[in-house]
Amino acid sequence: MALPTGHITSKEIPPGPNFSQDRLENGDYMLYGVKAPKLHRRRRGVLVEVEKKNLGPTIPNVKRTRAVPLKQIGGDCPDELGSEGFPLSGDKGLDSDSLVVPRLPPPPTPHQLMASGSYHPDKHTLTQHIESLHAKYWNKGDAGRMAIYSTETHQLGEETEVFSLMNLGPGFETFFGGRSTIIVRDVFKEMSAALPTPSAITYGAVIIGQPGIGKSTFIHYLLVERVLSGKRTMFQCHPDTIYEICNGGVKARPAFGFLPLSSPDWALVDTSDSLPFPSLDLQDAYFTIAAFKPAPVDWQRWCYSQNATICVVKPWSEHEIVYAGLRVCSPPLGADRLQDAFLNHGPSPRLCFCFAQHSQCMAEWKQATIRTISEVAARDPNLFAASYFDTKEWDHPSLYHQVFLVGLSETCAPQLSIITPPVVRLITEEIGRRGGPKIWEEFNMFKDPSYDDSGRRIWASHSMSAIVEGEMRQTKLHYITRPLGADCVLESVELTLPLPNPLPYDSLESWPQELHKAQACPILFQPKARNEDTFDAILVAPTHIAFFETTIYYHIRTSITKIYQRLDALVGALQAASKAERLPSESYKWRLVFLVPKHDLTEWESGPRWRTEFPESSWKEHLDLFVFSPEAGVLEVKKSPPENYPDFPPFLGILQY
Repeated sequence: MALPTGHITSKEIPPGPNFSQDRLENGDYMLYGVKAPKLHRRRRGVLVEVEKKNLGPTIPNVKRTRAVPLKQIGGDCPDELGSEGFPLSGDKGLDSDSLVVPRLPPPPTPHQLMASGSYHPDKHTLTQHIESLHAKYWNKGDAGRMAIYSTETHQLGEETEVFSLMNLGPGFETFFGGRSTIIVRDVFKEMSAALPTPSAITYGAVIIGQPGIGKSTFIHYLLVERVLSGKRTMFQCHPDTIYEICNGGVKARPAFGFLPLSSPDWALVDTSDSLPFPSLDLQDAYFTIAAFKPAPVDWQRWCYSQNATICVVKPWSEHEIVYAGLRVCSPPLGADRLQDAFLNHGPSPRLCFCFAQHSQCMAEWKQATIRTISEVAARDPNLFAASYFDTKEWDHPSLYHQVFLVGLSETCAPQLSIITPPVVRLITEEIGRRGGPKIWEEFNMFKDPSYDDSGRRIWASHSMSAIVEGEMRQTKLHYITRPLGADCVLESVELTLPLPNPLPYDSLESWPQELHKAQACPILFQPKARNEDTFDAILVAPTHIAFFETTIYYHIRTSITKIYQRLDALVGALQAASKAERLPSESYKWRLVFLVPKHDLTEWESGPRWRTEFPESSWKEHLDLFVFSPEAGVLEVKKSPPENYPDFPPFLGILQY
């Protein structure tokens, strides 16, 4: 029977291989991916690949039923936030009638949020925590896991997920960045299973990711698992103390003058401003796994000196953010506020929980973000579309809190993208304000493949604004599916700008159901969240549908097949929705319009082979392809090449006026 929206059920996790420490060091669970390129003659490790989660469509108010409540025990923490930004929990269960609502502290400033890093209790409290952890759970194995792990099923709209929780209970009030309970994300399990085994060529691992994403929590999670499995482990989070956790107990050793013998045992290190790198003696003797800030200047040199594997903590999904805000935070945060914070400020729990609790912080945060964007644009606008390693020469203190999102590329390399669509719009406005129209004529932020994601998002934001804003004007779309033997001047169709204000749609699968809004044509649709499975805009007119795709010629050859597959799937979706009047035909054409920067126009072929390269279909003859630049003038085709090169297509030329 289907659960009602927002229902939570809870159960204990039975003993099983998922949490077995033996798996963490089993060679069968090496990292997925490919080897990264060499740098300074040191071979980088392979990278962790973590599956993307599908996000739920809507966030309703989530109802919860009490079942096996986990105690949430708070502690003192700067700004009343834990290391992942959770408001600290009280020591009551989840029943609303028994919940003690604490007095809310004043909201933190953007500077305080960005300055807050890994939270650790004082050394005396930390020593007590580690000693208690050893006394209670050393080598307890699956029996210990039964006591501290539980699962809950949470439904959000039509999406149901099972979440794992680890609750250490009383005595560990500040162990996990200010609390005793954490959500054990699937990412943690996958990264744990994928960490390499110590060897002569791999000396450690680097844990990187967005600020507040859970790097410190992951290090502590590994420590708990090592203790449960009875594995000797070194642990460091303070610059002057190293903890040895072994069969004989817990020993706190001074970091200076610590001269251990080489060992395949693990050393877990949580770096911070006071501990920028693991202690030299520690990293030279043990297989060291260290969590670093995301800025390359902080971790690259150490990574290559150790020939360490790079592991990226994937950003949180919307469902994870909402569930954690409802389940772990005390008092529970509103789902609608969590969703709004996620969409505007990205998948960082630290920011989302702060803004859900202190909505008045959002305006101040926006102004701080605008100042950061202005400083970056003044230095070099291309930094907004930089690949991960291009930022190492300059590390603005706010880049990874306000502008960039750290994730994984398709090749499993660390990748930067712009954190949210609102930030893309702010960047677009600042680039235009500083560079004027000329900067968009010469726009080349995504010429390089590594610039594709962020650069294309910036170009899409500008070009969409250019065609839906401004005074009324007549422009032309120019054919690139000209039939063989046609006149050398490209045929064109007129386009009246600005286009109508866009309506949002969820996905191409749901878009046919949105067509009932198109009673008064023309009407423009734009995706709520742009991705590779959507078009940047869809214009529905009385005689045709136009699909707008922002791109450049450099990329179109590799993406045209996927674009065609999108259109083919859309034909099927319209047929299933009984929208035959919108299918491509002699009387109702489809148009695929490539929106490109002005300087890229000369690269586009007039395209006698475009139509022939499409797979066979019943509708491709009713699809016309066009190229258009908001900044361009009238286009003409250069004279055809000599007859002895019949397959060499003519190119578009620009005739200024």
